[in-house]
Amino acid sequence: MATPINFDSNDPIQILQSTDVRERLRGVPLLLDRDETAVRQRILRLIPELTEETFRALWRTVADVLNRRVTNGPYRIAGDSEALLLREALEVPLRLMLTHPEESMHLRALTIIHECFGPLLFNWVRRWAPGLWNLDEDLDVCQEVFLSLHRKARKGQFRFDGSLLALIRKITCHRIADRFRFLGLVKEGDHPGHQTLDGVAASHQSTVEMTPEHLEAEEARRHWMRKQIQALPGQPGQVLRLILALVDADGKQPSTRQLAQELGISEVAVRQAKSRGLRELGDRAEEVDR
Repeated sequence: MATPINFDSNDPIQILQSTDVRERLRGVPLLLDRDETAVRQRILRLIPELTEETFRALWRTVADVLNRRVTNGPYRIAGDSEALLLREALEVPLRLMLTHPEESMHLRALTIIHECFGPLLFNWVRRWAPGLWNLDEDLDVCQEVFLSLHRKARKGQFRFDGSLLALIRKITCHRIADRFRFLGLVKEGDHPGHQTLDGVAASHQSTVEMTPEHLEAEEARRHWMRKQIQALPGQPGQVLRLILALVDADGKQPSTRQLAQELGISEVAVRQAKSRGLRELGDRAEEVDR
């Protein structure tokens, strides 16, 4: 039997899970008071030119966001509440930096995103594609997400329909889905590759039902990617074409060692060529999606 939550403890994390909306609203200022000093210190380290007045305005915005969330129902904070509040407080400054005309601002924003959003991004990749690839592949996907953010900032293509976090999540879903398509794993059956892009973003579940229209669109996208791979020049094209051939033959992704032996090159060269090739595919896919 589960231990009942003691809401008299003044623990804001527990209070936010109350079924009573008044209790949850009481928990918001408790949480903000508890973590404010730590969050302020981190933000001022990341953005030293931020004034106290600006921080107070950002903190009020965070309070408004949390109040809206807890009004809708019990609110569970999984993990570090300080990290969550830091990401919320950085939302406005990062938007301004990513849409700034100077690239130096973009690079500063990406450094901050890497530090404050990086662990969450890595966890998404591991959770949404469990057992599909190794640590190098996971880090490759994360790198592609950051490169995509940089490209959007450099080209002035940022369009915020929601939060920055939602945008990063969407880009991550696209990069993972493209890996599924590249490996030919978007097909019927109970496989992680069976999830649709929207399904990943909306439910974060391992599988969702795919309609015939979804399957047709995914198949067209996969054929487009394979056509691009056939035209990819140099070593990146060689590595990706060999991966496709081995996946088609064996039904599973070959190891880096196997690829190195087949091509007569080092494992480091294989990883570098594969990473460059997949980044190039990501660039081309973004141009098509725009």
